[in-house]
Amino acid sequence: MLGTKDAGFHRIGNLDCLFAGPRSIFIRFYRHVLAGGAVKFLELPEEAESIAREILSAHEIDPDAPFVFFHNRTLAYVPGMTYHAYRTAKVETYQPSIRRLIEAGYRVIRIGEPGLDTMGFPPDAYVNFPDWGEVDRAVDLFVLARNAFGLAQNSGPIWVAGSAEPMRYRQILDAGIPAILFSDKIAEAGYEVRDTSPDELLAATEEMLDRMAGTWQRDVETDTAFRALRAEYEARIAADPDMQASNFAFYGYAHPFGSIARVTLKAQPGFLD
Repeated sequence: MLGTKDAGFHRIGNLDCLFAGPRSIFIRFYRHVLAGGAVKFLELPEEAESIAREILSAHEIDPDAPFVFFHNRTLAYVPGMTYHAYRTAKVETYQPSIRRLIEAGYRVIRIGEPGLDTMGFPPDAYVNFPDWGEVDRAVDLFVLARNAFGLAQNSGPIWVAGSAEPMRYRQILDAGIPAILFSDKIAEAGYEVRDTSPDELLAATEEMLDRMAGTWQRDVETDTAFRALRAEYEARIAADPDMQASNFAFYGYAHPFGSIARVTLKAQPGFLD
């Protein structure tokens, strides 16, 4: 259970060890930032960069050319453990987005588990690292450190769930769906998690390209409404002893860490009502 449970500080020989789960570490970091604390960034070690550059060059990839990383989680991540199946997404839904990124002059480099089809993209435009076999993982660190940005799925639903019709955001929060973590529990509660459509992903990708070009502008009114709902939800769970005990009394979306994609509101009019 090392790395998954909070057990405080313990001394092992000459070492002082902090046993903490990822979620509690993330929450401490968020609160540190919200309190005005400084953010320290890890630097890519020179040795790792040198190894990665050599590997990329050997595969005829210019390490200095602009690229984005792509991560699509598959069930190969934990074979046989389907309780997180809702965290996966069909790779086909990303095809238009990847094609658009290539048209914009980026090479797309996929990281993650092996086995996904290259989807017919030429090797000089789309690189599938996991199918290279045994290579030094320094190349993954390089890609994560030097990319222009990333195209990835959330490790969990983005809370756009529904039955006959997609739910509105307030309904999603009132139902407590953000705290449901397992596929069977989602189904038992009577909800279904659906993949974002290829067109919606493409629209979100276009928005990211606008950001990179400096032409994107924040929709203040929409973001304010979005954050108000999130803050209301966090206030409710922060007062819930069960949520406190399970370390779910903090809701990252209640804070200014991002903006809702405009395509969400176009695809679901009234989502924030």
